[in-house]
Amino acid sequence: MQPLAAWPSSESGYQLGRILGKGSSSTVQEAYCPLLDKRCAIKRIDLESKRVRMEDTIKEIRLMESCQHQNIISYHTSFVVGSELWIVVKLSAGSLLDVIEHSMEKRDCTHGVLDEVTIATLLKEVLKGLEHFHKNGNVHRDLKSGNILLGLNGEIQIGDLGCAETQEICRKRNFAIPVGTPCWIAPEVLEQGVGYDSKVDIWSLGITAIELVTGSAPYRHYQPMEIYIRTMLQEPPTLDFGAKINNQYKKYSNALRKMISNCLQKDPKKRPTATQLLKNTFFKKAKDKQFLVETLLKNDVLHLSNLEKPLHQITMHRESLTTWNWSFGNKMAAKLVMIISREGLPSREQTFNFRLAQNSLTATLVAEILQVDESLDAEMVTSNVSRLVNEPCDRCITFPLHSGCSTPGCPHEIVQLQLVS
Repeated sequence: MQPLAAWPSSESGYQLGRILGKGSSSTVQEAYCPLLDKRCAIKRIDLESKRVRMEDTIKEIRLMESCQHQNIISYHTSFVVGSELWIVVKLSAGSLLDVIEHSMEKRDCTHGVLDEVTIATLLKEVLKGLEHFHKNGNVHRDLKSGNILLGLNGEIQIGDLGCAETQEICRKRNFAIPVGTPCWIAPEVLEQGVGYDSKVDIWSLGITAIELVTGSAPYRHYQPMEIYIRTMLQEPPTLDFGAKINNQYKKYSNALRKMISNCLQKDPKKRPTATQLLKNTFFKKAKDKQFLVETLLKNDVLHLSNLEKPLHQITMHRESLTTWNWSFGNKMAAKLVMIISREGLPSREQTFNFRLAQNSLTATLVAEILQVDESLDAEMVTSNVSRLVNEPCDRCITFPLHSGCSTPGCPHEIVQLQLVS
């Protein structure tokens, strides 16, 4: 039996797909690795961004490498591409925040978003991840629905370890700025001159449980400073904290309410550890990951019909200044015409500087073709070309570029992509 091939550590080993999310200094994209015939997610971090601290990024990578567990985000490899650091991780169907949002879009969730069995199943898996994380001496510090990932096989993983720190440092250091997301931060994190430990993650789990029922975290409408004041001075929130009508969440059991109350004890010493919480009677309701596949994935709660589409390798050959012959997958002999114009002015022919060879159409190549530096333009064109590939009913797409005339009031450049059979 031959050993499994390692994940490639170069740009050429991946075909980039749709953008899954964007931050101030990073972009997460779906990707396909031909060598392993597997899909993955790639977090592309702009190393030139002032918001990026290289030491924090390296610490996050080392943490992912050291915390190998089925309920913690699976790290594959990382490498530098130009001015970007690419971190390759396991592809998920989405986060629990996505589950919440899509559920609320599809049906009336006035009396609760997810049922108790689903909540118990989800949070039990999260606790298994926290148990491992804490036993290894770490604190996540930013646990919330948006950082809990649902895998394509129903697996639950804790993601985004960027705020994580060792318990030793958390106990000793007085952090000048609270670390985490305001609504989920535990009271002791906000106290000056006081250290804290892994119990802050248990508080965040309690807030997340409320979020899975009501659709949002308590105090969500307030500014951070007011959230901090309310967290420190008011009684801990309950399941009925944000209810707008009487008995709005009446169907939820006392077992769930008591579990949340245990998590949201203001005194961290009174909160259970992850190991202790796993023994809570509420989690006797939990099912296995196949249950999550049946209830959340097969019903297309996360609109996985788009995710299931295969990624295509797009190859192109320039025919003229504005026309390429191209192919993708098994479909051959298509022609793509790109016309760039600005309102009130004649269409212009763009001079394309790229080698006359087969290339995978990436944002980098599009930037070279269009001779633009703005990544938004390149990603927009790439995305729309992929749309032509995956949605054959669309034969012509027109959209604006973000770049163009910098003079106030000047219209943006318009790109028209036309697929000619």
